[in-house]
Amino acid sequence: MWRVVVVGRNNAGSQPGIERRSRNGCSPALTDRPTFGKFRTTRRIHVCPSDVAGGGQRGCDDQTRVTHMTFSPRAIEHDAAKQVPAKRRMPMMRRYEIQTLDSEGRDQLTQHIAPATTEFESAFNAFARGTGIMTDSGPRAIEDLRPGMRVETLEHGQMQVRWIGSMTMVPNAPGATPEQCRLTRVTSDRFGPGRPGIDLTVGPGARMLHRPDALRRATSGAETYTPLDEFVDCDCVFQITPPAPVETYHICLDRHATIYAEGLGVETYHPGYHLEEQMGPNMLALFLSLFPHIRELEDFGLLVHPRMTLRALHDLHAA
Repeated sequence: MWRVVVVGRNNAGSQPGIERRSRNGCSPALTDRPTFGKFRTTRRIHVCPSDVAGGGQRGCDDQTRVTHMTFSPRAIEHDAAKQVPAKRRMPMMRRYEIQTLDSEGRDQLTQHIAPATTEFESAFNAFARGTGIMTDSGPRAIEDLRPGMRVETLEHGQMQVRWIGSMTMVPNAPGATPEQCRLTRVTSDRFGPGRPGIDLTVGPGARMLHRPDALRRATSGAETYTPLDEFVDCDCVFQITPPAPVETYHICLDRHATIYAEGLGVETYHPGYHLEEQMGPNMLALFLSLFPHIRELEDFGLLVHPRMTLRALHDLHAA
């Protein structure tokens, strides 16, 4: 029976190494064979007498042959790459629920399996369960909204809800980024009287409409959308990790707009303008399949207000 034992190396300029080998059925022994050379490796091949009939009295010591080979690091890495091909890392998958109107105008609920990535989850994690959305008949909890109901918007008046997406946010889920497992809680009146009217809890996909100082000098009084989690100050805006799974929601209208969540202006869902650059054609087709009323990204229309991070606004103000 052939057994191969590969012993380590020591760097150039270091003291000679002492090799330790263990024999099958024999106690470990030390040999004083120095391993000079930068990448010299000793391969010790021996036949154990317990496996071969007629072994010598001293057994393994008599049957040992030693060969020496020198490898470069590049050659070792090249061989390892050939022997162990790199595995493509597949994204984590999750279940999404979608409510839409069918061709006859009836409410239908479907379930889908898709990647648990930021690009997908942002369409489902803007509002936590229980968030009040202003409708034509008054505030209504987000989980009680149905496609076909009308909500109040800042720009277009009352508009019909076309699509509602929901998912279950699982705290500390394996493979999930920490940012996607956290909620943001905004205390009442943080951004002015009634903005929000009561404490508001939102997910990573929520962007608030506001008029930053950097744009107040603009003649049109420009406003912008900024992620609410960027306003965390540990005073009136907190980021929390829920102790248990939480249902989150987002809604899509016929046009991008600002709706009122507990009195605070928050945008409806829109994927933005550069999603196709972040996805391959197959992934993009899967994404679009979650929106039965959409055939291509251009069908989402234009953003009613620009999106800017607080950092970008700070740089603009400092310029």
